[in-house]
This record gives sequence, C-alpha cells and structure tokens, in this order.
Amino acid sequence: MNNRQRFNLTLNKGLPDRVPLFSEGIRNDIIRRWRSQGLGHRSLAELIVMDSYELIGPELDPIPYPKHWPETSAELKKLAKTFNPTDHRRYPVGWIKKYKALHKRDIVTFLCIHQGFFLSMGVDGWGRFETVIDLLNSNPMLVHAQMNMFSDFSQRIIKNILDSCAVDAVYFSEPISGNDRPLLSPKMYEDFVLRSYLPIIDIVKKNNISIIVFQTYGNIRPLLGSILEAGFTCLWSCETNAPAMDYKNIRKIFGPDLGLIGGIDLNMLRQGKKSIDQELEQKLPELLHQGNYIPLANGRVRADIPFENYLYYRKKLYSMVTKG
Repeated sequence: MNNRQRFNLTLNKGLPDRVPLFSEGIRNDIIRRWRSQGLGHRSLAELIVMDSYELIGPELDPIPYPKHWPETSAELKKLAKTFNPTDHRRYPVGWIKKYKALHKRDIVTFLCIHQGFFLSMGVDGWGRFETVIDLLNSNPMLVHAQMNMFSDFSQRIIKNILDSCAVDAVYFSEPISGNDRPLLSPKMYEDFVLRSYLPIIDIVKKNNISIIVFQTYGNIRPLLGSILEAGFTCLWSCETNAPAMDYKNIRKIFGPDLGLIGGIDLNMLRQGKKSIDQELEQKLPELLHQGNYIPLANGRVRADIPFENYLYYRKKLYSMVTKG
C-alpha cells in the first residue's frame, strides 16, 4: 500500500495497513544542531519512517498588497480588483506540472483554499486587529461584504486548480483563537465567517474531495460544533495545550466520524523518554483503535528538543502504529 492510499483510507474510515507517519517538518537549523547530538551526516529518513506530504496552494493575499485596508464600501471595491484569480503571479511557475508530479512521487497533497477570517480581513498587526473588531459592531455589512468577496475569489481560484489537478485534501487555515478561547463568539463566527465558507465547501465536495481539513491554533472548542456542521471533516489543531482540545475528549463528544491529525503534546519531547512513553501510551491506543486519526506532534520541533528524544519518540510511534 502506498502513501496516498494510506492517507485516503485512514481519513475516509477505511482499513489501511498502517496510518500515515508524517514528518513534523524539521527545519534545517534543527538538523544542523542535531548533527552534533548524534545524527551525524545521516538524514532523518535513514533512521525513521516518514511519509511525505506537501501543503500547496496559490498566493491568497491581494496583489499588490494594499497600504490601507478598506473601512468603507468604496475602498472595498478598489480592494476587489487586487483579487484576480487568473493573475499568473498567484501560481508557482509550472504549477500544473509540479502539482501532478507530487502524485507521481506518491506525496499526499493538501491544497490551501482559505487563510481564515483575520488574514482575509487584513489583520497583520494590533492596529488592524482593533479596527476589524470595531467593524464587526460598527459596520457589519462591510465585514460580510469583504468575507463574501474573498469567498468568491477562493471559489474561482480553486475551481481553476481542481480543473487541472487532483489533490488529496483541502484545508482552511484558521488562526482564530488564543489558548483560552476563540476571539469571536460562536454566533459571530457562524454569521461572519462560516456562512462565507459554505459555497467554497460546496465546490470542494462537487469535485469529489471528501477530506476537508480545519487547521487551527489555540482553543477553538466552543466553535467546533458549528465548524463540523458547516461540512469540515477533519481537525488539525496545532500549538495548543488547552485541555478542551485534548483529542480523546473531543472524540468522546463528536465521535469517530471526525477525522483528526496531530494531538500529541510537543512538550513531552522536552521532558525525556518517560514522558514520551506516558503521552503516547495514554493517547494513541484508543485513537488508533477508533480510526480516522493520523498521529503527529501538535507543533513545530524547536531547538530545545534533543535529537535523542525525537528519535526515541519517532521509533516508539512507529512501533505503536505497526503493532499487531
């Protein structure tokens, strides 16, 4: 069974020979540090099993990037002109060949089709964040209009891609929460955000893509019911230690039909082999038995994680995934 078959069977509630073992995306500076900690001149692929995946997608920011984001309907009309889905600058050079090559090389492809509420509203700092929060109350029609504009743009650009290339899954990137709670209430999130996602999700489903991933950070637990009702099929939660986002608890509430990626506390890699054993043995058997789950550390591997701990974790993970 190949990599893409494993992935699609796992997140479509099938029976793969084993679940995918994705890489945490180790940066080159970490690899250089690990070379003096025992890695030497070898590659990680020589020591551990790592299945390949790529997060791909077009440029979703306005071109050119505005000096001032809209606060009136007239300004929004000007912004709309910067969202041209046929602009060649939105795609990598030779993108059709590159995307098709990923399939030939048996690499799972996730297509990013939305960058979430705050980035779509131009939030790139505290000042714009305050403005957008104010607009939600003072000019809600403008917020709706901007999200609908981005939705229309996203629909056209993904149709262009999916007419030419096949992908294994799509994902929405949604940095919407802190570690304690979302920055919008469930009602506001449904009204201002999820409503604009529905036409995009409809196009994805019409293209026979069944894996629709909600990739997020922090504690989005109060929003999760609405997110699933909108048509998302899989949660990929990163950089969170909130108890409400524990995958075993989420599974108890939402059941095994919700696909899950991640869920392994990255902090255990800093603490040593005993903590690694406890974390994996406490979470993995139940989640793997339920299926529809890809185990992965829930954040970026950083410089304070020793190579010995990471190697032990990956070998333990492989052992548990292939057990029996």
